[in-house]
Amino acid sequence: MRSALDLVLSVIAQQLMVLFGVGKQSLQATMTQLAFEGTLIVMKPTFNVFITMNPGYAGRAELPDNLAALFRPVAMMVSDHALIGEITFYAYGFTDAKVLAKKMMTTFTLLSEQLSSFHYDYGMPAVKSTIEMCGKLK
Repeated sequence: MRSALDLVLSVIAQQLMVLFGVGKQSLQATMTQLAFEGTLIVMKPTFNVFITMNPGYAGRAELPDNLAALFRPVAMMVSDHALIGEITFYAYGFTDAKVLAKKMMTTFTLLSEQLSSFHYDYGMPAVKSTIEMCGKLK
């Protein structure tokens, strides 16, 4: 039996197939608008759709085949939080950004090891928020 999420994703896939197909034909015919489910949509040649997936995580579902077929897979690597932190510290005018970024990442690593990952997250959003607050206080 299909879940509600599968049904919603299947509907999205059908709508995207219509948009991609009609949109491609419209752009080739240099049309500026198209009718989609009773709504007039202005066509823009820069229209894109992207999906970010993190397969393998708890509670995450795989895309249905008909939706996955519409997108090209792109592999990403884990970002270097210390380097991003260092650059952001520099952007806020801190001259000792390298040392600050290293200390902050050491602190965040220790916190993530000691505290519940269910209640706390010390990923990139936490790094950016902390540095932003430091910059405002500076």
